[in-house]
Amino acid sequence: MALDVPLTGRLPAAESSPLDDDQATLARQLHRLAVPWAEQAGFAGTDDEGHLIGPWNVLVHRPALANGFNAWVLAEQTYSSLTPTVRETVILTVSVAWSAPYAIYSHTAAARTAGLSDEAIGDLLEPPARDHLSADEFAAHRFADELVRTHAVTSASYDRAVSAFGTAGVIDLTHLVGIYLGTCALLGAFGIPAPDQPAS
Repeated sequence: MALDVPLTGRLPAAESSPLDDDQATLARQLHRLAVPWAEQAGFAGTDDEGHLIGPWNVLVHRPALANGFNAWVLAEQTYSSLTPTVRETVILTVSVAWSAPYAIYSHTAAARTAGLSDEAIGDLLEPPARDHLSADEFAAHRFADELVRTHAVTSASYDRAVSAFGTAGVIDLTHLVGIYLGTCALLGAFGIPAPDQPAS
C-alpha cells in the first residue's frame, strides 16, 4: 500500500483552492451537518487540515449534482421505516461488496454507534454473515447482498424481507442500497482511502 495517498484520493481537496459560490455553500453545509454527525458516530469527516474527505470532497467538486444526491439521502434518512441497526446492516453489506475502504471504516463506527454488536459487525465484514445478526438484520443483509452481487434477489430472500419489513420497507431498503451503490462508486472511482487504511 502506498502510504502517501491523500485522504481525498485521486482528487485534490476542493477546499485547498478557491471555491465558487455553489461549492462554498455546499462545503459550509457539509461542515455544519455531516462532519459533526461523523464525529458523533466515531469517524473522521475531515483531514488534519480540516478539509472534507470521503464522498463529501467529491460532492463539493460538483455541487449541482451533489445537491440532487443529497436530497435523495435526506429523504431516505427522514422517511425510511428501517431501524438504525437495519440501515447500518444494509450500508455495511453494500460497502463490503464494493470493497470501499472509507465506507467500511466510517460505517463500522456508525454501526457500532447505532447499536450493532462487534460480533454482528464482524459477521458483516467477513461474509457470509451469520449467527450474530437479528432475524431482521439478516433479512436485510441477504436482500442487499444478493441485489448488489447478483443484480437480482431470490424469491426466498424477497419473501423474507417482505415478511420482516412489509412492501414499503423493502422499497426503503432498496433506496438505501441505491444510495450506497452511488456512494461507493464515488469512493471507488477516485480511490478514496480510509484514514487508517490508505488505498493502494
